[in-house]
Amino acid sequence: MKELKISIVTPNYNYGNFISETIQSVINQDYKNYEYIIVDDGSTDNSIEVIQNYVDKYPDKVKLIQQENSGQTNAINRALKITTGEIIGWINSDDFYCDNVFGFVNDYFMANPETDVIFSDLRKVDQSSTLISTKKYLDFDFKAGCLIGFGNLIANNTAFFRATVLKRVGYLDESLEYVMDSEFWFRVGKCCKVKKVNKLIGNFRVHSLAKSKQPQQFIIEEQELRKIYYEELIISKFLPFYLGKHLKYIYLIKRKISKYLDRTSYET
Repeated sequence: MKELKISIVTPNYNYGNFISETIQSVINQDYKNYEYIIVDDGSTDNSIEVIQNYVDKYPDKVKLIQQENSGQTNAINRALKITTGEIIGWINSDDFYCDNVFGFVNDYFMANPETDVIFSDLRKVDQSSTLISTKKYLDFDFKAGCLIGFGNLIANNTAFFRATVLKRVGYLDESLEYVMDSEFWFRVGKCCKVKKVNKLIGNFRVHSLAKSKQPQQFIIEEQELRKIYYEELIISKFLPFYLGKHLKYIYLIKRKISKYLDRTSYET
């Protein structure tokens, strides 16, 4: 089977204590037709030293771009704009991939040419990389996303998408700091085919320094996006947002039950 080139992008800011495991999870994959682009967003810890060691050891695979602190969204976009692969994955520098993922990703996209994006359930780990739990996701549902937020439908570090997706929807919105992923998947979901796969792809690290531990700005950005999402629903023409937004609880309960009943086994 043909091997598609896979581009992995990672933004980093002061995660020198975690990023080595992120990089190792890429270079240890069972598939070698890839490039890895890391954008360091002005770190002041030992991140550059850690990353540079890998650049020196794998100069044909790992590339480091350094910039003044401009935010995570800008760093991701900077990497995305220079990718040369046919398939793209984005993983943050405190997270890491599961083993034997890239070969699966290649084979899936080759066998399913109509699919633009894939994602999977998510492994949650602690600071020591010990498994906490596996978070279940359901099949992509655009209407559900318009009510509960698209960040709740797709885990970024389990997602891979064709490079052609960027030509169709553009890059991340740099005016957003916390929910740029949700807004991106919203645009993707409107015009692309998104599929969940039964292969565990990524690990999300739970720790005290995570950006998600600073919720106030996240809540503000998410609320503004929910208004935009809601306008995509037919019901918005009859029920104003301040009333219709409460429909999300119906979707949340329905999805929680569906996740509980899901007994799908994972591909190895």
